[in-house]
Amino acid sequence: VGSWEELHRIAAEHFADDLPVDEGMLSWSKASLAAYFESGVNSHATASRPSEPGQGRLYAVSDVHTDKPENMAWWRRLEERSAHRADSLIL
Repeated sequence: VGSWEELHRIAAEHFADDLPVDEGMLSWSKASLAAYFESGVNSHATASRPSEPGQGRLYAVSDVHTDKPENMAWWRRLEERSAHRADSLIL
């Protein structure tokens, strides 16, 4: 993305202002950043390497309370994101 401003704009766009970012992420593509920010992973160490196209990731979450509007919105965004088509989710 090339600039801190763009990096933070993309984070905000994905409601991920709370996720860690570092200088190395400035060289990531917008698609890789979007996948990282959409993952919601709070540990940069586990999410710092974006997957290559065609490779899937496995995510596990618990207690997704879809009665809360923000959680349901998150779930719907996952369903709509083509970046996650190769990924699997354990609830």
